[in-house]
Formats: sequence, structure tokens, C-alpha cells
Amino acid sequence: MKRALLCDLGNVVLFFSHERMWEQLGQVCGWDANRLRETCAEAGVLRRLELGRMSSEDFRRWLEGLTGKRLDPDTLRQAAGDIFTPNEPMVALLKELKGRGVRLLVLSNTCAPHIEFIERNFDVLDLFDDHLYSYRVGVAKPDARIYREALSRLQMPAEDCCYVDDVSDYVAAASFQGIDGVVYGGVETLRSELAARGMLA
Repeated sequence: MKRALLCDLGNVVLFFSHERMWEQLGQVCGWDANRLRETCAEAGVLRRLELGRMSSEDFRRWLEGLTGKRLDPDTLRQAAGDIFTPNEPMVALLKELKGRGVRLLVLSNTCAPHIEFIERNFDVLDLFDDHLYSYRVGVAKPDARIYREALSRLQMPAEDCCYVDDVSDYVAAASFQGIDGVVYGGVETLRSELAARGMLA
């Protein structure tokens, strides 16, 4: 029986829309959404945010320098973060697992503006025993170090853990660390996979 579930956040626990984010940021900045997305990609902004090399305040200042506009911090945070919708069946499954004594750890490539928004607006992160975010540790999936850090925090051997992510490459990277993985394809399929591993009745 697996005793812990390592769980991705985006499009597993919470659905999200990058298209909506760029549209909202474009409106705030007075820029075309596609132009803004391409400019940020060329500058590696999202990667810097995900690795903790750029804070929310740094991002605001960078955008002000780019657009020549003064940007209200609260308005910018709302535009960057208001892209999430809870996956309610998955939330219910997490509650069921927690009730069965399964340790839960969220493992996500993410950034401060997104986590700040989620923490302000949803309580789903309270279900997890620990939270491992790329921007806080300076490494991101599929880097082996982030999986090893997860095991260290859980203080469990890899064979006692299961990892779920919607990105198959990240599941494969976890398997190289000895962690059994499941590519997320919906709650009912995941439920069957976890039951086969003794985590659900």
C-alpha cells in the first residue's frame, strides 16, 4: 500500500487558463495579449517567476518598464492570478484520501502571484500536509532535485509514494527517482489507479 500522494496542482487540483491570464494582463497593461505573451516568453519571465528569480514586485516593475505605465499592484495581482477553478471531484478525492490517513504533498511548478491568489481565494491547499513549490526551492520539474526534496519532506521511501501529474514527462522524471506515477486523465481513472495501489477501498 502506498502511504503518500504527491500531487501536481495545475489542471489536476485546480483548472487554469493561461489564455485568460494573458488577456487580463494585456488589458491592465494596455497591450495586445499575444504581443505581451511573446515578449514575456522572449525575456524568460515565466521561467524566472517559477524558479523564484523574480518576485511579484519584480514582475510589476518589469511590466512598468516594458509598457511605460504605472500599474496598481492589487489590480495586477488579480489579473495574473484570477485564472483558477477548483476541480471539485479531485478536491473530494483528496479529502477522502486524507480521511484514510494518506499523506498529501502538493508538488507544483508555479510562481508567487499564482499561489498568493489561490491562498486568498480557495482553501484547497489546506488539505495538504506539505507544499513544495518551484519558486520557493529554486528548482522545477522535471529536475530530479525537486522529487528528492519531496521525499525528504515526507520522510518516506520512494516505494511508499505515488505521484500524479497531467504532464507525462514529469511523471516519467518521478519514476527515475523510484516514485510510482500516474498521468492524470480524470478523477474516475485516478480513483481506479489509487485503489489498485491500496490507497482507496
